[in-house]
Amino acid sequence: MAFMGPSAAQTALTDGAQESAPPAVRWRLGDGLRMTWGPLEARIRPRLHFDYVDPRFGDIAQSTGRAFLERTDVRRARLLGDLGFREDSGLRDWSVRAQLDFADSIIDWKDLVATYAGLPTFEAGATGRFRFGQFRESFGLEAMTSVSHLAFIERSTASNAFTPGRSRGVEWNESGDASMFQLGAFRRADGEVFPNELQDETAVTARALWQRGRDEFAGLQLVQLGGSVSVRDPGNDRLRFDARPGSRLFGRIVDTGNLEADGAVTMGLEALTQWGQSTLVTEVFGADVRGVSDGAGASAGGGFLSGAHVGFTTFLSHGHAARWNRRRGGLRSASVDDGILGTTPTSGALEAAVRLSWVNLNSGPVRGGQSADLEVGLNWYLQPTTRFMLHWLGTRASGAGGNVEFGSAVLARIQVQL
Repeated sequence: MAFMGPSAAQTALTDGAQESAPPAVRWRLGDGLRMTWGPLEARIRPRLHFDYVDPRFGDIAQSTGRAFLERTDVRRARLLGDLGFREDSGLRDWSVRAQLDFADSIIDWKDLVATYAGLPTFEAGATGRFRFGQFRESFGLEAMTSVSHLAFIERSTASNAFTPGRSRGVEWNESGDASMFQLGAFRRADGEVFPNELQDETAVTARALWQRGRDEFAGLQLVQLGGSVSVRDPGNDRLRFDARPGSRLFGRIVDTGNLEADGAVTMGLEALTQWGQSTLVTEVFGADVRGVSDGAGASAGGGFLSGAHVGFTTFLSHGHAARWNRRRGGLRSASVDDGILGTTPTSGALEAAVRLSWVNLNSGPVRGGQSADLEVGLNWYLQPTTRFMLHWLGTRASGAGGNVEFGSAVLARIQVQL
């Protein structure tokens, strides 16, 4: 399956006409620049996130060793490129995606992945995909939801502490109407796409989902349950679990530091329900860390780290609801009419969001601290990926010494996808 299908006019073209016709170019806000040239289909999407924060973290700032003096941030300045083939092409099952970030005035590779979508499947009507390159390991619902479609400023502290992020590897994926299975083998990388940047840490990561589908079930339009597991071997590297609350401008309020350990098994359970214009997401995480060294080479045992988050979102404007991303295994923003360049003027869509997150990184010889934070806010969509966000974050943190500290912050974001 190519990443986009041909229009009716394109399908009517003969192969000879396709080869001789000049490239067809189209741009639409949020969808980016699309080009069709013969059998090739390409899309480029710039994405910008501008953040403003007003932190009042007091003692938390002192305990993390960061004064939180920065208030503005170009959080993301990314360029996403997709290259695929038309449905009538013999290469229609192949596609390539590349994503670059220029936010820190350097070229930071996020994704460089090739996908083949013609694998045989166990379930009739399902889609089997194989992909290889550098991409996000399939682990957890919130982690597999793009931040551009997430109802919160950033992913929760629980997701950030336990989900593995991007690595280099291969993955098999089968997605059907009521289920999804993902299994991959990975090796940690430094963020660059070149082979000499590989680290020693390796992992096998798997995720499975079951859905009731869009049929009504006890008044719910969608019921989903799932689980993830990642078996990680650090090799000569060290393991680390840490998280920031709400913004990368803040310090790590929970942090195990670099752990000399034999390995870890990270697990996650997820649940998603939707009814009307509302969505409820719950995830629970745990990490069994084995063979932690005391720094002198002797084993100090292991520990079990844990965390969870629950988030509720609802659209206050009529006719909008979050959508399911079948290919990625995450959520998408509601379909909102273009309030900027659309033919019919619209005020967009208004969404309310609240999320509670909790993390405990204290267990056995591991002393990474504990935290709990509450985030509430409003999101105004002028288009699915063009929005204004205003949120409040309250945080309670305790370090390894047990001192409990409180803080809060106002978070604002302007997000534009051209």
